[in-house]
Amino acid sequence: MRHKEQNRKQGRERVYMTVRVRFFARFRELFGSEVSTEVRDGTSLTDLVKQIAEKNSEGNAAIFDEQGAFLGLVFH
Repeated sequence: MRHKEQNRKQGRERVYMTVRVRFFARFRELFGSEVSTEVRDGTSLTDLVKQIAEKNSEGNAAIFDEQGAFLGLVFH
């Protein structure tokens, strides 16, 4: 689902979309089976995952290292 928001200061439209993320195994235990969230068009996968993970400190630690990079077991 997409919708637009007019940025009145700059006269530009921002396009938002609802993204559904499904989790499995350990991540399902931490975040539940599914999360829907709204993101701006052009949002990176890393930013999307950070947006979701920041709501759960244990989940964040299971996905990212201290520098904010994905752990090797998450993405190869």
